[in-house]
This record gives sequence, C-alpha cells and structure tokens, in this order.
Amino acid sequence: MIPTAKNGLEIQARAYAWQKTRPPQGRGRTDTFNPTKITVFNLPDDGTIGTVDLPAIWNQRAREGMYLHWDGNNNQIRERNYAAAMAVGATPDSVLPAHFKIVTDFVLDLPPAKFPFPIDQEKATRGWQVFETRCAECHEFGGPKIGTVTDIADIGTDPHRLNSFTQELVDTFHTVHEGLFQFDAYRKTEGYANLPIDGIWVRGPYLHNGSVPTLWDLLQPPEQRPKTFYKGYTVIDPVKVGFVHEGPGPEKVGFLLDTSVAGNGNGGHLYGTDLTDEEKWDLIEYLKTL
Repeated sequence: MIPTAKNGLEIQARAYAWQKTRPPQGRGRTDTFNPTKITVFNLPDDGTIGTVDLPAIWNQRAREGMYLHWDGNNNQIRERNYAAAMAVGATPDSVLPAHFKIVTDFVLDLPPAKFPFPIDQEKATRGWQVFETRCAECHEFGGPKIGTVTDIADIGTDPHRLNSFTQELVDTFHTVHEGLFQFDAYRKTEGYANLPIDGIWVRGPYLHNGSVPTLWDLLQPPEQRPKTFYKGYTVIDPVKVGFVHEGPGPEKVGFLLDTSVAGNGNGGHLYGTDLTDEEKWDLIEYLKTL
C-alpha cells in the first residue's frame, strides 16, 4: 500500500505542478476551473489565474435557475455540482448517485446562519430603505437583476477569474456526455454574476477573490480599501462585518493577502461608495439581518 500511495502522490504532484506558477491563494481560496482545464481535460496551460474565495453553499433551492459560479457561467445546479466533483477527481464510474443526492439535497434548504450579536433594529430599518433603493435590484431574491451577469466594464472588479474561464473550456464541457456527466449549460460570459447576499455577515472577505476584508471597507472607494490584510482568522468583526484581519491573532494564523498581486485586485464594485457614513452604517446594520 505504501509504494502505491507514494506513486499516486507523485502522479498528483506532476499533475498539479502548474499551481506553483500561480500566486499563492492562501486560506479559504482556490482556483476553480484551471484544475478542470489542465488536469481533467488536458488543455494547454494558458497561464491564467482563477483565484476565488470559496462561495456559500446554503439555500441552494432559492438559487435554482440563476446563473451560478462567480461569472454566471451555468444556470443548472445539477451540472454545477457534478462539474465540481469532476474537478477534484470524480468520474462517471466513481460517483455514487444516491450518496451524491444526500449531500445536494441537504444544502438545497440549508438556511444561512443568523448573526450571533445584537442588532440595532432602528438602524437596520433605516438600512433596509438604503438597501431597497441601492442594492436590492442586484442582490435581493426576486430582484430584476438577481442571478444575471454585470459586464466587467461596469463592475470593474479584478478580471483574472473571468478570463480564466475560456470559450475553449466551454466547448470542451459540451463534448462530455458520459452518464450523469453532461455539461451542456456552460457558457462564456463577460462579467460577474449578481448573487444573493443571504448570510453575508459570515461570507467575508468580499468580492469574488476575497480581496476586501469587511463590508465597511467594501463601501469605501477602492483607494481607501486595505492594500494588505490577514485572511483566514475566524473571529467575527461585529462592527465593520467580516473577519478580524489585523492584530496578533490574524498575524499568527492568517495568510497575508496583498491586493497588488495578480488576481488579488480589490478595485471596482463602486456601488454604495457615495453614501454618507451614516447611511453606510445603517446599511451594514440591515445586512446583518440577511
């Protein structure tokens, strides 16, 4: 067994050697589609960077029919789930559909966790009014733009993840028709998806690549957002909302995220940056309730 295990690890090391040519991702982030391109489909390594923060998996039934993944490249949850399994080594022969269904059914109606600290209801009520006028169109269930894609020219966030998902990969996905592995809904987009923000208080750092530590920072102009911070410390910041990212604790266990590194850009998403400080704090108080 030991020689077999060693041989398997050596094979994996060769298969994933491309990762050493990319910027380090750190805790809580991964590259979603380059493993599929390079390791599963054996497409040429194009050097793209696909770093993303791990997304939420709860409340999936409410997301049925929306365009999923950070760039809105698929609106079929079943395809999304099987493609994720394939990326980490599953094959049509190795997947056990009944067991797979247990997990996917569990997250369909799994509710987001409730904010564990007191909420100022008066501020939250004022924040709801801000949310309805400035955020709901893209981020509220039932909003006219929820589950659609905003063009990269408009949202202005880091483009590396978008560029890593190529038309060549889409075309290759469409050739797969093996048992439960059928991926016909994939498409190439030119932006990032407008996703629901349920449980947003525990989904920091923010943006698709986890490049902004708190909601307060996200509501600041990009030049005022932290240029570096420690990611991976699991203590909640109940005021700015996100995880504590400065001090001895984060420095001891966290990963230093540098937003000047390729794939880590923290620009764009200027929505709400023009609000007054009072409106921003009210909005954050409301977002704690989602």
